[in-house]
Amino acid sequence: MAQFVVKPPMSVIAPVFRAVTGRELAAGVSWSEWSLISDDLLEALRPYIRPCHQDVLERTLAGGLPLTLLRQLLRSHGLRIETLSKGWRVTDPSQPCVAVTTGRTVDWS
Repeated sequence: MAQFVVKPPMSVIAPVFRAVTGRELAAGVSWSEWSLISDDLLEALRPYIRPCHQDVLERTLAGGLPLTLLRQLLRSHGLRIETLSKGWRVTDPSQPCVAVTTGRTVDWS
């Protein structure tokens, strides 16, 4: 959390996530492409990020992929973004890992 003046609330992060992924922010949600968003949504994050850590925000504003910025923001709330073979997924490391295959549930907790 050293990169934040104050941890950004989910009410500020969720609209940014929705705008760039087209999905509602929740553990387990996945997506395969990124959308462009208005600078205003990204600028709403600036007051929360320490000046010495705003390079990720600046790169995103300049048209860079928002993945690094979202990872930084979600990590402060205990969530992760993992890369899939075709896209990305939000995960909650505190949740047990469960997979469903051929009608059977496998719990690796």
